[in-house]
Amino acid sequence: SSSAASDVYKRQVYGLYQLVAVQETPIVAVVTGHVHFSHEDTLPNGVPQIVTGTASQGGLCRVITVEPKAD
Repeated sequence: SSSAASDVYKRQVYGLYQLVAVQETPIVAVVTGHVHFSHEDTLPNGVPQIVTGTASQGGLCRVITVEPKAD
């Protein structure tokens, strides 16, 4: 049923969130979109999250440069 599929999806998304945003992780940043505005914040485990807006907002573009950490 659709409800059962929805429940499975919710559990999978929650599990991914726990792995990326809550637990200790080797992930150094999360770059996301689809919320229709630019935003930066920090996830509960200290990982930075960078959200970008959409092109439908007048050609909005964001360049993100990723560089290795210095030893």
